[in-house]
Amino acid sequence: MLRVVTSVRDRAALEAACRELDVNPPRQGRLRLDNDEACGFVVRLPGLRYPVAFDLRSGFVAYHRLDNAFEPYARLTRLIHACYAVHARRLRSRDSAKGRRPAKAKQAV
Repeated sequence: MLRVVTSVRDRAALEAACRELDVNPPRQGRLRLDNDEACGFVVRLPGLRYPVAFDLRSGFVAYHRLDNAFEPYARLTRLIHACYAVHARRLRSRDSAKGRRPAKAKQAV
C-alpha cells in the first residue's frame, strides 16, 4: 500500500470535492490493500482499480500500488487538489463574513 502525505483533514471539504468531481460520497470504513489495512473515509474513484482511503486525522491517503501509473495517480491528485480548493474557498468565505481581508504577501528584499 502506498500513501500520499496531504493536509486534507476536513470531511466537509472531502465530501464537497467528491460532489464537484461527480464521485460517489466517501464512506467511513476500513480498506484492505494487499497485506495492509487502511482506515478512514473510503472513496471509489473512476479509473482506479481499487478504492482509496483518506485518514483525516493523519492526512495520509492510502492507495493500491497498481494505481500508481500516471493516469490513475492523476485522478487521485485531482481529488486531493479539489479538497484543497474547497477548503480554501470555505476559509475565504468565513473570513469575508467576519470582515477580514486576506493578508498581503511579503515582498522579498
